[in-house]
This record gives sequence, C-alpha cells and structure tokens, in this order.
Amino acid sequence: MASNSARLCLRQSTPASQRLFSTSVARRKNGPITEFPPTSSPELDTILSTLRTNVFLPAHLGKSHKQLVYRPSLHQYLTGDEPVKVSLRTVVPSPPSSHEKAPHNLPGPPKKPGDFSPQINNKNKQSYILAPVDRFRDEPKTRPTYTEILHLMKVPSDFDVLPDLLRELSISKRKVTTGMIAQTVRQASDVGCFGAVVEIFRRIKNTGCQINHPEVAREVMIGAVLRASRDEWSEEAVRKAVKNAGTAVRMMGETRHKAYKLHLEEEMNALKLPEVNGSMMTLYAVLASRVQAGENVVGEVTEWMRKMLKYQDKADLALAEESLADANHKLSVWAPVWVGGKLAMNVVADGAEKKQLSKFVADAESLVQRAKEAVEAQTPEGTERRGLKLYNELEKLL
Repeated sequence: MASNSARLCLRQSTPASQRLFSTSVARRKNGPITEFPPTSSPELDTILSTLRTNVFLPAHLGKSHKQLVYRPSLHQYLTGDEPVKVSLRTVVPSPPSSHEKAPHNLPGPPKKPGDFSPQINNKNKQSYILAPVDRFRDEPKTRPTYTEILHLMKVPSDFDVLPDLLRELSISKRKVTTGMIAQTVRQASDVGCFGAVVEIFRRIKNTGCQINHPEVAREVMIGAVLRASRDEWSEEAVRKAVKNAGTAVRMMGETRHKAYKLHLEEEMNALKLPEVNGSMMTLYAVLASRVQAGENVVGEVTEWMRKMLKYQDKADLALAEESLADANHKLSVWAPVWVGGKLAMNVVADGAEKKQLSKFVADAESLVQRAKEAVEAQTPEGTERRGLKLYNELEKLL
C-alpha cells in the first residue's frame, strides 16, 4: 500500500540545542497545521500521519524552507550534522461532531450554536526537523489515498477529522473532485454521520467543498432520509433530519456553493432537481403523517411538492439495462420521493395539484419497482445493497 510505504520525511524533534527557524510570513496565511486525533483504526492513523508529514507540513513552509525540502541540489543542507528546524502553530482537535454533545468548557471565545471550527492556540507550537522529500516516492496519490481513508472510517468519531483533512488538502493544492465529495457524503451517511456531512459544506471557506452540484446534492438528500430512518423513524430522528436537510438546501442557494459556471445554471442547479425537492417533501410528509402531533406542517409539505412538480420534466426516470450500479442508485434516489409522494397524498388539498402529484408518484413508483427487481436479481443472497436497504426502511411508512 503506497500510503503506508511512504517515507516520513519531516520528523518531530525535541533537543533544544538545534538551530531554530520560523516559518516565513508569506506562508502564515495558510494558518496552523492540523494535528489529527487518534481514530479507531491504526492503519488510518498511519495514513493521516504520512499525509501530514509528507504533504501537509511542506505546504505550511516558507519558500526557502520548501526549496530545501524539495530540491535535490539542496538536500545536502538537510542531511548534515546541523539539522534545519522549523516551528509551526498547530490546531487543537476540533470539538466533537453532532454524534456527541460538545463540552461547554472549550478554550477560546464563545461560539455560535453549530459552530465547530477548529480551536487555534497561537502558543501551541511544535518543532520539526526538515528532511528531503521526493515527490514521486514520498507523497501519496490523492484520490486512492482519500478513498482508502474513507473506507477505513468505521465509527462516527472517525469522521471528526473530515473538515480538517479537507482543509489541509485544499491548502496543499490537492484536488478534491466532485465525485470524491459525493463519495464522502455517501460514506459518512451510511455510517450515521450526516451532521459531519453538513459541517464540511458549512465550512466551505476551509474545505472548498461545494454542495450545489447534482451528484453531490442527490447524495446529501439520500443521507438526510437515512438520518430520518434511525430508530424506526423516531420523532427525534426525523426532526434532526429535517433541520440538517434544511441547512443543506439553504446552502445550495448560496453563490459560494455553486459548483458550476453561470451558463450551466439550468442544467446543474440542484435546487431545480425534482428529486432534491421531493426528498424535502418526503421528510416533511413523514413529520406530518407519522410523528407530528398538534403542529401543522402541511404547508411545508405542499410547498416542497409544488417545487418538485415545477421541475418534474427534469426527472430522470429511465433505467439503464443490466446495470446494477444504475438500478441501485436510482432506487436510492427515487424510493424516498415515491414514498413521500404517497404520504403527501394524504395531507395535501384536493385539486389539480393533487392529480398532478398522483401521476408523478405513479411514474416514480414504476421506476422504483423496476429498479428494485433489477437490484434483487443481481444481488447474491446475504449481500446488502444500499438501495434495497433504504427501500425496506421506507416501506415501513406505508
């Protein structure tokens, strides 16, 4: 594995007698270096340590120090008797993500509700001895390493490192593609960390992750529905999902989150996708028809239904032949819309809109059933598919 075999090329030092250099002012704009807390996986800890040492730390160095690290002709100055040492500010590990209750005695100024930005201590510095870095041999490749990191994240607390990891990748000029962001949302949602998903988009200035892209937005809404299905669709779970999904949708409307050029507005704007608006309708319909008592949310159901129907001509209800991946994905995307539509039929007023909704729900149901059959036909016994799992959870609402 490339990430494990990479040589650690910046090592922490302790002797006080070594010569001390400070990072240049020009590079301090990147802020402090992140020190990742231990995770549930020793293998994951090793990969994060290698990235931090061979990729992230050099990105925080001044120009002269970076030249010493990367230029073979200057490596002699790093391998002599007198090491070159730098002192860098570090980031205190971020407060716990939404799966834990944040303590009230965190250092720093009071923070607004939901603000989980890193705590920076200007006095908290670590010293490192510079060593040569061979970019071809020592630096892990971004995409395969990132994919491996996601696969090693098995428990909710592991996802606490995501915002800081993405921040460091951005500082290091490592490209995080739209597909990688969608993969992040999918993995975090499946493990039950939808709060961490919202956080990486909320901190876009640091992470660079934009939410208003069809591929990403679809995964976000699937994650919101999965969040609502916790504990047999308990009221607490549904309310939390509605709140998180509402935050996500609001961010989709912000200019900074548009992951496309202006001339692609009609094609790429996730707020104009019927499945995105339909998922919001589903969450409110569940709240209205299953767990809501004495509180009227029918207006929200109707509002999101109208937005869904407004863009129904953009619905991709076709199914690729003999494609398990397409069938599984379409099942995950449209099963919530189908079930939400059926629930909405029980609460929206009679009229032309209800008839329009009925037709759209029937079309969605046709796709969902075909996708379900395709996934079942191509899934070995004992294997769990995401689309089928979500379908079975949603079926409990009918």
